[in-house]
Amino acid sequence: MIAEPIANGVRFLAVAGVQCLRRRGWCGEDQWLSPNPVHGGPRDTFVFTTKESPVNAESPAVKAHLDIMQGVIQRMAANSASCKTWCISLVSAILVVAADKGKPQVVWLALLPTLMFFLLDTYYLAFEKGFRDSYNTFVKNLHSGSATDSDLFRVALEGRVSDHQWKAMKSLSVWGFYGCLAVLVGATFAFIR
Repeated sequence: MIAEPIANGVRFLAVAGVQCLRRRGWCGEDQWLSPNPVHGGPRDTFVFTTKESPVNAESPAVKAHLDIMQGVIQRMAANSASCKTWCISLVSAILVVAADKGKPQVVWLALLPTLMFFLLDTYYLAFEKGFRDSYNTFVKNLHSGSATDSDLFRVALEGRVSDHQWKAMKSLSVWGFYGCLAVLVGATFAFIR
């Protein structure tokens, strides 16, 4: 028997029927085969799928899924904080070297890590927002009773990254921080000169 994964199950090629699969333990009572013409395959091809069932909010699988999502969100937030930490360290080092050597033109090099970490920070914040939206949607579906087995362990962000990235760029925590660093670079240039 040849099997290949598809979007909603496994496609079995040249399968005689459901009884054969159930006898071999490959198909339970909550699973069924459907003819494949819907999926564009030959007539002797069947699709093995499982019925969607609502999930119990107290299930260990639900708790594990929520823990995974929270872990991803926390990592994105920690990466965003690391961007700010590394940016301050690099910009400070460049400004100290420029002031120590008395070379004001070196000060403008500090804008390079500022811009790079600005873009990286907005990228991480965009992912954090997308995963937070995905988490909130799952919890909302869980409370309304519309969450199903297929929603479990689906770790994907909701929305487009570029939309979230534009929103992150407009955030005070981003442009306020990196804007202040850019002003500091300009003030250091004026001071050294």
